[in-house]
Amino acid sequence: LYRIVATEKYIMFPVKFILIALVLILTRLYPAIREEIPSFFNYQLTLYILGNLVFGYVLIKIAQKQFRIILVKICAYVLSIMDNLFLSVLLTGTGGAMSNLYWAYCGLMIRNAINFSEIKEQIFINLSILLCYIGASLDRQAMLGAEYKEIFVVRTIILLLISICCWGIYVLLQRKSEENDLHLEVQMRQQKLLS
Repeated sequence: LYRIVATEKYIMFPVKFILIALVLILTRLYPAIREEIPSFFNYQLTLYILGNLVFGYVLIKIAQKQFRIILVKICAYVLSIMDNLFLSVLLTGTGGAMSNLYWAYCGLMIRNAINFSEIKEQIFINLSILLCYIGASLDRQAMLGAEYKEIFVVRTIILLLISICCWGIYVLLQRKSEENDLHLEVQMRQQKLLS
């Protein structure tokens, strides 16, 4: 519970605030950027800001009142999916697979590995990130170029590898935790035998 709240409150919300501020500033200053972004972007941005305010408030209040962890996880899931969709909309307007915003997908996967400790949770959320990236990168005109195809394939493979690494890190941490528990249990038994 505290890990999820700390990640969202002290890392993700400041990053989102900076990202939203940059998007607003850049779309106001550069009309060419505004033309590249899909027409429904303003609605998406408004919904994204409202969703973050609502679920962020609920997440922080739940943590303060110490409700059940399932509610915190639901809020973290919704926030992660909203970030994924918002990033996909930005990616479509900034060059698809060629966009530098791609690296934010890697950050989202690492954030999900921190927030969601169970393999099933990570698989679901990371596969949704991968599918949104693929959907946002598919551009029929750009896919005709060999360079675009290569970058698209390489970046998709990188996302798959990051997802697998996150799962691997979880498995290693789980084994280490089990070893520590077993070691403590053996020590307690030895102390009982000695007494």
